[in-house]
Amino acid sequence: QFIRRNAPIYKGNQPAAESVLLFPRKAVHAGTVANVQKFLKLGDSLLDRHILFDVIPDDLNTAEALANYKAVYRVDGITPAASSRFKITAPKTVRASLSHPAKGDKLHLHFVNYNRTEPAKPKSAGGGIHDEKPIAAKKVQFVFTIPDGKSLKSVRFFTPERDKPLELLPRILDTNGQRVEISVLEFLVYAVVELEFE
Repeated sequence: QFIRRNAPIYKGNQPAAESVLLFPRKAVHAGTVANVQKFLKLGDSLLDRHILFDVIPDDLNTAEALANYKAVYRVDGITPAASSRFKITAPKTVRASLSHPAKGDKLHLHFVNYNRTEPAKPKSAGGGIHDEKPIAAKKVQFVFTIPDGKSLKSVRFFTPERDKPLELLPRILDTNGQRVEISVLEFLVYAVVELEFE
């Protein structure tokens, strides 16, 4: 029901991060599969630091494909500084990604919380949905730099636990109002923060 109610967030959406992690497909084709482990390790590191990134194969990393990214991560390269548009503070059990919808001047920041009470038996996935015991994600917040020439029209919080989205009030951090801090409400497993511009 949640996805159906909020279909415009998901239908035809596109990734929107300013950083990209290149999947080493050239090395895989050459039989160097060890680079895949490096890719997974680097990806986990970025996720742990809540750096928003897209993923594309390195055999498609043309200058045109990379033109919109401010940071490019490669398994065999120097790690660049992360884009400063978003700075997310959250527990390591929370993962984040960014998309923009097919229509409207908006960004959607998606949060997934993997924290839960683990099953009693080691290595047991549990017996289904009735055994899932999520532990709510708290103290999630982010600082966001509003793109030049735009202003923030609204900030809305969506989660399956609520039938309707809630308005969030950003805290302005600079004199020109372009850098704001937004505190995310407590959620169990999944939440979306919608940033709408004008």
